[in-house]
Amino acid sequence: LCLEARDPYCGWDFRQRKCTTLEESSNMSQWKQNITICPLRNQTFDGGFGPWTSWHPCNNDDPLDGVSSCLCRSRSCDSPAPRCGGKNCEGPTIEVSNCS
Repeated sequence: LCLEARDPYCGWDFRQRKCTTLEESSNMSQWKQNITICPLRNQTFDGGFGPWTSWHPCNNDDPLDGVSSCLCRSRSCDSPAPRCGGKNCEGPTIEVSNCS
């Protein structure tokens, strides 16, 4: 997706295996950008949370209270995933409830 964005400030760093600016790149010879056509502007996307999974049984290991049975659910930062320098999601990725 990074290479397809054709953002003039965005490229793929093969050594770091992530989308970076040229300044963030570890080595210019390891950085690639698709420049075969004019760049598309504003292709940076901040991450967004996807939906919560269903509640499922899990354990919570508390140093004071020991292990307790709980219900847990999670969500991922993939709707959309951050792209080309976009911000990661902020907030919890796991919720725990009904611990006994």
